[in-house]
Amino acid sequence: MNSNKKVKIFFDRLYEVIPGPYFGITSVCTMFLSVFLALFLYIIVDPSYSIFTHWISNLGIGPNGSQLIFNNGLMLVSVMMFLYLISEMRNLKNKGTSRLFLVLMTTSSLTLSIGLFMIGIWPMNLLELHCMAATFYFFGFFSLTAIYSIIVLVNKNIENKRAIISMVTAFNHIIYYFVPMIVKLPLGTTFGLTVTFLEWTTFCSQLCFINDILIQSIKSRSTRNLSFKIINGQFVPLYNKYMIHFRGLK
Repeated sequence: MNSNKKVKIFFDRLYEVIPGPYFGITSVCTMFLSVFLALFLYIIVDPSYSIFTHWISNLGIGPNGSQLIFNNGLMLVSVMMFLYLISEMRNLKNKGTSRLFLVLMTTSSLTLSIGLFMIGIWPMNLLELHCMAATFYFFGFFSLTAIYSIIVLVNKNIENKRAIISMVTAFNHIIYYFVPMIVKLPLGTTFGLTVTFLEWTTFCSQLCFINDILIQSIKSRSTRNLSFKIINGQFVPLYNKYMIHFRGLK
């Protein structure tokens, strides 16, 4: 049995036990809690923290236990997000997405996941390593959203409007990376906005993108797993083992 077959069998069995969207829900919730709980712990001790003056990664070297929450949370998210994105790519494959796009999307997902894991290991006090990890993460996320947008636009089995958030997220990465290089105003601002604020908006757009494809994935699974039973002349929904069971229906 070749390695590709073994990998496929592994993921088949994994997603039979734990459906892919569960990994997505876990990654989004963990990311949200890790960042904003760390932010809360930081501000309790040092109220000077601001999204206009501090990087998100400042939370990884923050006081009051914020660094532990932030760094460990990111490492967990990196694994959960990769597992979710793999399940999403399997769904895209079933919708006729070409092998080239799937390979590119897999590479982007792996790049951003490795980068996110490394950010948790190498906080800002290890600046060179941290910047390398952050570059992996942000570039990986940018390429993921750009490739996903193209997939949605060229695939006739997917509604084009699903590309809106992914395109906005990709554009947000371009603003964050390239605009500060072109136009740099005094006090580290760009068009009146600090670069740290641009990083925060990019991060929020990333969460919106993951939430969007996660919601679509859950809707697709719900529709696919939905069946009906006629009771007293009415259609009553029945759900499989991954959905909520209605008690009392035989």
